[in-house]
Amino acid sequence: MEAILNTIVIIAHILTVLFAAKTHRWAWLFSLLSCGIMAWFFQRDHLFMSSIYNGYGAVMAIIGFLTWKPVAKENERSIRWTNPLWTLMAVGALTTVIYLVDKNVSHNPFIDSACTAMNIVATFLLVRKDINAWFLWLITDSLYMSFGVADGSLRYTLIYGVMLLMAIFGTVQYIKAWKRERDAKSTI
Repeated sequence: MEAILNTIVIIAHILTVLFAAKTHRWAWLFSLLSCGIMAWFFQRDHLFMSSIYNGYGAVMAIIGFLTWKPVAKENERSIRWTNPLWTLMAVGALTTVIYLVDKNVSHNPFIDSACTAMNIVATFLLVRKDINAWFLWLITDSLYMSFGVADGSLRYTLIYGVMLLMAIFGTVQYIKAWKRERDAKSTI
């Protein structure tokens, strides 16, 4: 059964990122499925803040599905690239709060708190179609993949290895789309 759930998570996440990279709202339906299964895995493995994050991810998937609409006008920008300083401050503040709540529960409380904070901020940013979301996922997927290697967990290594590749793809796609939109706007 676990192998089937792992496969579903990987496929759902691949579809999430493929659709998100193209700013298509179906991304959020696959995200809802992936987050639900991952919440269960993290809860079972005593990574409680990551489990809570995936519950939050499910809620944000519903919000993302309801708010992502096609771009109405040709010169309207859909991709954002906000100041990364705000992103770093949000991650830092949220990491501190989560760490204070989580420090006696998780096996790796600071890293688990930081990854959870980055994922929370990244999910919020993705709902807003902000490129910084992808940079945060490059970091968290790398960290979670390294945990999988260190713990000898093939599941986490594979899932987050695939997620890291997809985050690279999403980052490249968003940067290309942002540049296209910026260039189109500057010619008007």
